[in-house]
Amino acid sequence: MELAPKELGSEEKAGHALLKPVGEGKTGEGVSSTFRRRAVERVVALPPYWRATLGGILGTFAMTVWTHAMQVSGASQLDVARAFGALLSSGGEALFLGTALHVAVGIILGLIYAYGFYELLPGPGWLRGLIFSMLPTTFLLVFIPLYAWGLLIAGSLAFGPLAAALWIVNQMVYGAVLGIFYGTD
Repeated sequence: MELAPKELGSEEKAGHALLKPVGEGKTGEGVSSTFRRRAVERVVALPPYWRATLGGILGTFAMTVWTHAMQVSGASQLDVARAFGALLSSGGEALFLGTALHVAVGIILGLIYAYGFYELLPGPGWLRGLIFSMLPTTFLLVFIPLYAWGLLIAGSLAFGPLAAALWIVNQMVYGAVLGIFYGTD
């Protein structure tokens, strides 16, 4: 809690200042709730394409953090950026290209969500995003096994029921974050 000097009376003569919490006024609204309310107002004020773009970027970032956590825990070997990079190049730039493609796909999916699905889906924003995330998940669960079996490009990726479950959760993380950011209702 942030503190600010309070108007001083007789204590000033004693050489110390009394502090009171900042943001707690007559309404009882604290700093964090004021900040949160203003942040939501600013996001809602953005045009839909910016909310979708930023939601796609944040969703991709959250999904990347989730994927990294699964790698560190040993639960999964999946690295989306490296997989995308392997589709584009076999050189040292593969990780950079894969990361750029991963973010671009996140943005494109965010725009598809905003302009094609948001109004059609039920529930609050996070639930709409979660439901929407099942569309690319279904698509990817068809093509990742093909990738894993080397039918699309040379390479191998351990893909089984655990990997499929982790991939579904991975996509749900993206969808929920996208939905929270885009659908601020």
